[in-house]
Amino acid sequence: MANQKTWSNIHVCLFVILIGFIAINMYEVHRYTAIPEVKTDSLTVTIISSSECKDCTDLSQIPDAITKQISNTEIKNSKTIEYGTPEAEKLISKYSITRIPAVIITGLSQDAPAPLRKVGSDYVFDATPAPYIDAETKETVGLVSLTYLTTNCIECTDMTLITGQLKQMGIAFTDEKIISADSAEGRALISKYAIKALPTLIFSKDLLDYPDVANAWAGVGSTETDGMLVMRNVPPPYKDLGTNKVKGLVTMTIINDSSCTTCYDATNHKTLIEQGFNVKFTDVKVVDASTQEGKNLISKYHITLIPTTILSKDAQDYEGLMSAWPSVGTIEADGNLVFRQINLLPGITFMNLTSGQTMSSTA
Repeated sequence: MANQKTWSNIHVCLFVILIGFIAINMYEVHRYTAIPEVKTDSLTVTIISSSECKDCTDLSQIPDAITKQISNTEIKNSKTIEYGTPEAEKLISKYSITRIPAVIITGLSQDAPAPLRKVGSDYVFDATPAPYIDAETKETVGLVSLTYLTTNCIECTDMTLITGQLKQMGIAFTDEKIISADSAEGRALISKYAIKALPTLIFSKDLLDYPDVANAWAGVGSTETDGMLVMRNVPPPYKDLGTNKVKGLVTMTIINDSSCTTCYDATNHKTLIEQGFNVKFTDVKVVDASTQEGKNLISKYHITLIPTTILSKDAQDYEGLMSAWPSVGTIEADGNLVFRQINLLPGITFMNLTSGQTMSSTA
């Protein structure tokens, strides 16, 4: 009995020692594997800007964008320094800043992505998009002058839609004027730049300070010897000064079968083409396949599936439409465009003139 009690006490002691040993080891493991405390960088932000440059790009949102993009950062101090002051000039020299406005960030211990560039232990953002002030020349870059050369054409493209899109891209127009092509000044511009289509737009060379425009300009217009930019690829409808006629006014002829009450309504093509390719329709005509006119068109163009549409040759003035057309239709000898692939439209019913049966598309 005494031996049993003795062994019992020994077991208790061993258990206590074991618990103690485990506790000590857990402490040691925790001590060496504890998660390090995450340090938050407290940033000081300095913005150099010009109160005189009302059109210059606003960089006030850059600091917040940085704290959102780079984790564990917060803005501790922020200040704005006026361009042209001794303090601003000193910072421009110290950080080799090329464009104003610019942002200087101190206190960032992490690596920052481009377009932030590291100078010593600090970071600088001076990849300012136009408009901006060139710190070396002191000139403002990206202020564009615009001349809108108009013509007496109600159907022609409204070029203010294009200038509106450019403004939405951030392009700053500081001087805009509208000149009639019939005026002495307008005729002089047409002669000087050998303009062939109206209306058009003439820009100062500053438009090329915007990379997106500069990269695309070769496909849009010309750069003249005086540096001016003339829009040559005018969206139709436009007035061709060579023929004095308006190009890009399209007529649509729809051939349907009135006996097929479940067949697709091809008048939907007008809306699809208008919205997808900005085609201007002056007339839409519906012809029944059972009429003599319908039969003549079906025979002339060897049409096998109806309903279908025929576009007048003026549709060829629309580059976007012509790029897509080979996959859905043909260009005929007379220049007209015939839609052939009605069967590619999903979930519609159409008539196969070869078999004389109605069919349903499965595409």
